[in-house]
Parts: sequence; structure tokens; C-alpha cells
Amino acid sequence: MADSKIFKLLDNVDADMVARGIEAFLRDKKKLTAESLKTPEGWLIQAKQSEGWKKFAGMDTAIQVQLMPTGEL
Repeated sequence: MADSKIFKLLDNVDADMVARGIEAFLRDKKKLTAESLKTPEGWLIQAKQSEGWKKFAGMDTAIQVQLMPTGEL
């Protein structure tokens, strides 16, 4: 199930900083294998569980986050 949310960034924060922060959070705090990719539309961040019993039982975790600048709100 895909959710869509719109957030306004503060003046000193850009989408690159947000993408790097999300990737670091998923990797460091959630212990997922995470990677990000800059696309023509913005950023794509993907993460998944790399190992463990949940992966073998089919209960592993995967997440995809897409950041797209939309202009002024």
C-alpha cells in the first residue's frame, strides 16, 4: 500500500540533505541495507533487511521512499 505525503522544507534544508538523512536513519537506526539514487525527478531511497531469520521466513522488511520537489505550497 503506497502512501503519499507532502512536506514543506525549511529554508536551510534541501531534498539532498533529507535523502541522505533518511538513508542514514534506515541504515544506522533500523539496521537495514539502504541505498539512495538521485533521479531526474528527485531522489529514490530503498532499504531492506539483508539477513536474519525473518528474511528466510518471508517476514522481512522493505521500504521505498521517493522525494520529489514540487515548488511552493
